[in-house]
Amino acid sequence: MPAPASSPSLSGSPATQAPPVDPAQLEPLVAYDGDSIIADPRQRGNPALIALERMRRMVLASRAAGTRRTRDPQDLPTDPPPAVEFLPLACGDFILGRTACAIFLCTSYHRQFPAYVYEQAKRLGGSFDLRLLLVLCDSPNDTDILTELTRLAVNYRLTILLAETPDEVARILVTTRRTTLAMAGTTTLPLHYLTGPSAGGDHAGQDDDDDDLDDDPDAEGTGPAQRHTRRDPHAPDIVGFLLTVRGINRTDAQRLRRTFPTVQALAAASVADLQAVPGIGREKATRVREAFREPLWLPDTSADAGVM
Repeated sequence: MPAPASSPSLSGSPATQAPPVDPAQLEPLVAYDGDSIIADPRQRGNPALIALERMRRMVLASRAAGTRRTRDPQDLPTDPPPAVEFLPLACGDFILGRTACAIFLCTSYHRQFPAYVYEQAKRLGGSFDLRLLLVLCDSPNDTDILTELTRLAVNYRLTILLAETPDEVARILVTTRRTTLAMAGTTTLPLHYLTGPSAGGDHAGQDDDDDDLDDDPDAEGTGPAQRHTRRDPHAPDIVGFLLTVRGINRTDAQRLRRTFPTVQALAAASVADLQAVPGIGREKATRVREAFREPLWLPDTSADAGVM
């Protein structure tokens, strides 16, 4: 069954598609002054937003009464959560800052409309640095769904976060929004996030094929370092990752990082490319290459060990 064009809800029934909005109407709202979370109008009625608003009112009421609860069963925050503003979005369900967005999904909804989340992930294109996939686990035996969503998150550079209740989703939204505010010190949002990729902007029209591992072998320069020069936000983590490979010391890791400045370049390197790095012999090169190709889990030996 094809996925609907609307965002998911706990009931699994699609909401009404929001009508297109004139960009001129959105212009005054692009540089709003506040810490609000921007949500697509299709998210109206989302239980997480209802929980967030309930939390906000309780904190404001507590402040108005001049009381501060030290052991509140609701675990209320000291400051009220941000409000929510509804604006038609070109991609994602929530905008949490200039470089952060979130897609919301219930596992029960995914069972009915499995194509929906793929369409949402594809619409993101190259926009945003922090791309959250917030999954509300509201159906039994959802291990197969979580396995599928984890694979999707890897393919589309999403950070998957799981929650068991709408309140947990609300707290994730609040925490992420406040963190992005503290890091950026601004609440100005690019217009094309609101009016669609056709409006232009740095990320408009980017192709999902940017993440292909095969770069042009005929590009200027003959070494792997010349063929892989694209910046990678995860580059600082490459050294730490390489140090977990047996036989690789810090000097080796730093040389590999300088030669292969992106995770993509390192993963695509052949044993011969790796051996071209000073200090990396065939054995080390083989181990590094296998680190990208071996399973991320260990075989289950509990049965052999007699563990129940």
